Amino acid sequence: MRNDRGRVQKLRGDARRDRRVVRRSAAGVVVVGLAAVGVMVAGAVAQADVPAQWNPFTAAGGYSVYAREDAFLGGSETEGAIAVGGTLSVRGTSGYYPAVQFVAGAGDYVLPTVDGDPTRVLVSQYGGDGRIEITNAGQDPVDPATTGILKVATPSDAWTFAERGGFTRHIRAGADVDDAPLIDVNALPWPGTADAAADEIYTAVPDAADYVEADMTWTYDEAASCLATVEDPVNDLANFPTVVEDTSGRVVLAGISADHPNVIVYDAALGAQQVQFADGEPLLGPANPLVVVVPAGTTVVNAPFGGSASAPHYVMWDFTDVTGAVTVQPATGPQGRIVGSLYGPETDMTVSAAPIDGQILARNLDVTVGSGETHAYFFRGVLPCPAPTPTPTVTPTPTPTITPTPTPTVTPTPTVTPSPTPTVAPTPSGSTPGGELPATGGTFDPTLPIALSLAAVGAGAILADYARRRSTRSRRGARG
Repeated sequence: MRNDRGRVQKLRGDARRDRRVVRRSAAGVVVVGLAAVGVMVAGAVAQADVPAQWNPFTAAGGYSVYAREDAFLGGSETEGAIAVGGTLSVRGTSGYYPAVQFVAGAGDYVLPTVDGDPTRVLVSQYGGDGRIEITNAGQDPVDPATTGILKVATPSDAWTFAERGGFTRHIRAGADVDDAPLIDVNALPWPGTADAAADEIYTAVPDAADYVEADMTWTYDEAASCLATVEDPVNDLANFPTVVEDTSGRVVLAGISADHPNVIVYDAALGAQQVQFADGEPLLGPANPLVVVVPAGTTVVNAPFGGSASAPHYVMWDFTDVTGAVTVQPATGPQGRIVGSLYGPETDMTVSAAPIDGQILARNLDVTVGSGETHAYFFRGVLPCPAPTPTPTVTPTPTPTITPTPTPTVTPTPTVTPSPTPTVAPTPSGSTPGGELPATGGTFDPTLPIALSLAAVGAGAILADYARRRSTRSRRGARG
């Protein structure tokens, strides 16, 4: 039975992968077709799949913590959902690392699903020496949509499943049932056998990112292009608040827009302060979130916002221009609060805070030992990504090469050599040699010889007839 289900899961996975390939291939055909006729819209490829109104954290697929590669979680707990494209490990001290719905943050969310099952933790594989407990605590009321289990995308013979207290436990093969590392899946009753548990926990598609990024119709490069467009003042797509007070370790911002994204650029001076909004400024919301742009080359960010009034659902830290290692910590010290979601798809991000109020998207993530809770304040801001003004680049029509018509070779007309005019010897005056008629100056008639010939023939015929008659009379006389 397990083998049959495995084949079905593989077919489902292959079909889904094929559909993704077909969609991307179809998009490629459109581009090739445009190129073939010599017209390409500048910038359209870079932003073609990003909606006009979008949320960059769609890429996180409904998970409050998403590490595209590996993650280490050393804080006290995660309230939300965890996805790791590579290996997840947690602290190996202080008992279990809880993954729950809600304790002190925000519990107004539902869990993403994997193969139809609400999922609290999705990993390619589990490592380290820690213990995770998926309890779903804090549900109010208890709801299947918030009752999540474990999903593992890369099966391994080094791991198996066992029963513990009536629920399913993920442990190392050959280890004692209570030996770490392990993951307790409290919401999955023990199905009777390890094979049956594997059917529940191993995914149909062997790639965690295929599930997390399923609704992401763009690439991270295309997302970066859209963010850069919004954050450039020349494009008039965002509002840029101003500092109206900078005293005693406090920066006050004014000029917050109520209907456009608000953008500020992070610098060392800003990070050394606590940032607040002036009295009377509009509250942040979906249409007017605050985006903090972290410049390229930044290695340490002292996150300056504090307090729930900063609206953590609507603050986004944009690390798009940062690649590699970066540390994010509170401006007030290691036990301070970080407010806002951290977007750094190409960063190896280290976070130290107590707590972290927002989503995290990074390439690799290290939430340091001693950090506090990670709260599921999902980013809910909406940003524009307008289609660029089409600037067609027309490939010039090549000038045809004209083959010259060859000039025909004219055969020269042969030179006609004139026949020499015969020299006529002059006839001596007064003589007619050869009995010829003397030239009298008259015109010679060419019909004269013919007439003479006919006359001669006629005379001959008359003479012949006359002779015949005489002969006839002579014979008659002799007989008589």
